Amino acid sequence: MQVMQELSSNGCQPEDWVGDVPMVQISALTGLNVDDLLETTMLVAELQDLKANPDRNAKGTVIEVAFGNAKGPVATFIVQNGTLKKGDVVVCGEAFGKVGKKH
Repeated sequence: MQVMQELSSNGCQPEDWVGDVPMVQISALTGLNVDDLLETTMLVAELQDLKANPDRNAKGTVIEVAFGNAKGPVATFIVQNGTLKKGDVVVCGEAFGKVGKKH
């Protein structure tokens, strides 16, 4: 609730408070509502007809990381600019890896 109040005081009025900004309360620790966040992001992108530049390298944010026995670390990204393709190299701080198939 505190985060929503702070965002509201900076001009981001949540839809729940009769605003125009969709917000999803999530927990990175428990994974609560991460699927809802991704679904909301896709819906907003579709409604606003947002398109990625296919010729630009991807830049984004890691929102989730899991450690699998067979594949090692697996990360979920939100790409904010450009296009992320299978086989692309990803760098995050000092860590790096290749983009594989979607799970």
